[in-house]
Amino acid sequence: MTIQDELIAFLDEHIRGDNVQINKERNIKMLMYFYGFGTYSWPTLEEIANRFDGVKTRERVRQIVNQYFRNIVNASDIPSLSSFKDIVQSRDYWMQSELEHELVKSELVDFNFSIRGLFNLLNHVNDDVNYEIYTPDLKVATRSTLDEFDEYFIINKSDISKVKRLFKKARTLPGKYGIVPLTHLQYETDLETYIALLKGLIQYSKTSWVRQWEGDFWYLFEDLDNVLINYSEKVFSVMDICLTSKLSNAYRNALGSRTQKYGYPPESLIYDYLMNSIYFENTDSTLSFIGQTSTLNQIENDVIEYLRSRDTVDFKSIREHLASKGYSRPHIIKSVLRSPLIYVDRSNGRGHYTYSLVGTQGNPSEELEKSQDRYKYYVHRLRYLDTTDETVLQKMRREQRILRDWLFEGKTSEDCAICGNTYSVGALVAAHKKKRSKCNTAERLDPYIVMPVCAFGCDFLYENKYIVVEDGTVSVGLKLESMETENEYIGKLVGREVNSQWLLGQKSYFHAIDPK
Repeated sequence: MTIQDELIAFLDEHIRGDNVQINKERNIKMLMYFYGFGTYSWPTLEEIANRFDGVKTRERVRQIVNQYFRNIVNASDIPSLSSFKDIVQSRDYWMQSELEHELVKSELVDFNFSIRGLFNLLNHVNDDVNYEIYTPDLKVATRSTLDEFDEYFIINKSDISKVKRLFKKARTLPGKYGIVPLTHLQYETDLETYIALLKGLIQYSKTSWVRQWEGDFWYLFEDLDNVLINYSEKVFSVMDICLTSKLSNAYRNALGSRTQKYGYPPESLIYDYLMNSIYFENTDSTLSFIGQTSTLNQIENDVIEYLRSRDTVDFKSIREHLASKGYSRPHIIKSVLRSPLIYVDRSNGRGHYTYSLVGTQGNPSEELEKSQDRYKYYVHRLRYLDTTDETVLQKMRREQRILRDWLFEGKTSEDCAICGNTYSVGALVAAHKKKRSKCNTAERLDPYIVMPVCAFGCDFLYENKYIVVEDGTVSVGLKLESMETENEYIGKLVGREVNSQWLLGQKSYFHAIDPK
């Protein structure tokens, strides 16, 4: 029997009293809901009182829980809980999704259950597993944060201090290097034991960016402590648009001037980050920044002023100009040769390097400026949404409303991104280019993650990966067996080029399908 079955059997046997036939079924459902076998992982007493007729108050919920369960139950009454405890204790830590899968596979639970509810149930039969549920920032998951993240971590309480020490090291490491591989921590005690846990904690952090690159797990946290964000704040205080190739080159060049214990990320990885960061709007290999900006020092301002009116210069020219303003050679070398503001073209060989700005301070068209401002507005709306203490269901609904506004606000009709036909906005969905459950927080909070897709076929086919978008073109995805009508429809779509406005955003949103 599952834990649910045993709990229901116990309650069915022990619920007695007046109006038992009227209230018994309700009380059983209410107690099951209380222990997470329902819509919410950890409902409040008020939520339960409001949900079930005739209960009325949180105190009445507490009375029913105590009277019909907590005051009379023993661990032996729900024997499957012992098996649950054994599974949890078989490892030092779990990702919540892994533990849920293991419990279902072991037939201890049906699909509709909550790990927090099982922990509460175990505690209320006077047993303890000595594990706790933690958020990706290693805070104990509370009722208000339990549905805030996509993944949680069940960790032995006796190990948490070691895990926190390692995670603190992992969290601070990228700041001065930009992007780092987790192997930089290879000499840390206990790393081998907890490396899979660290990867999970980093991956599911709200501000992380991760890549598996050449056999290593590389990552950074997109916050003000990271040198790449600092560079961007400086560069885009005087630039409006930058070529990604020039920017990644300049950032790698600037990093090279900093003496540190470990090496710095390759230019190609910096390029990948810049093209996929939530801080940038990416259009045709050019970037504009949507974060805050900082100010330059005087020599940097003088360099910008000198280069702004020139396409390229050699080092001698700019050195002589800055020297005439009284700057010393070390300051000149640092501000020119190792600056994130300056692109160094080495294509003509040593002695023939040329120097230019990484971007332009253009005067964008009114239409482009309006488009950029609108994008920033929706990014800020979505980011603010993520700071609220709402349940995941409420957040998803608000998030979806904002994304629909992004696509359809002020419109009565729009073209489907897949088939190109025009529909009323009511017949279109805000479809995630990349499956929402596979998106990290930064990706979900990017307005470019969605595109309009008609509910008359394209949404079904794209959601289930029977069609995909590759290089801006609709292609065949998973094979659809023995479905002539669907396959005929797919045949009409294949080869169609998607409108460029729906291709904006990270290229990884349209990654090849995962059959799983």
